[in-house]
Amino acid sequence: MRARDWIVIGAIALLALVLFAVSALGFGGEGGVVRVYRDGTLYTELSLDRDEIITVMGEGGAFNQVEVKNGAVRMKDANCPDKTCVACGWRNPADRQLLPDERWIVCLPNRVSVELPGE
Repeated sequence: MRARDWIVIGAIALLALVLFAVSALGFGGEGGVVRVYRDGTLYTELSLDRDEIITVMGEGGAFNQVEVKNGAVRMKDANCPDKTCVACGWRNPADRQLLPDERWIVCLPNRVSVELPGE
């Protein structure tokens, strides 16, 4: 191998290391918002930096209340039959222990979902 080859290999390895560090530390991503969907369409985005409660209205009087507080999010209330979405409790996107399927809160009967930022 030539010296140029080693330089290229070193540059690629360094770039890979920097990209890994950026993703592991959470820089450069959109970590500050949660997305709320109704019927699979983006309804709104909520900032994790601002405490608020919104009500998502659906067909036939269906409703879900999404609450953001202290950087965490939950489905505060819903008028669905089983309230599984409410039972999910608080989810904090900054928690690196969340599994990929835990980055969603879903209310199937009312067709409302909340996507938390993450990998």
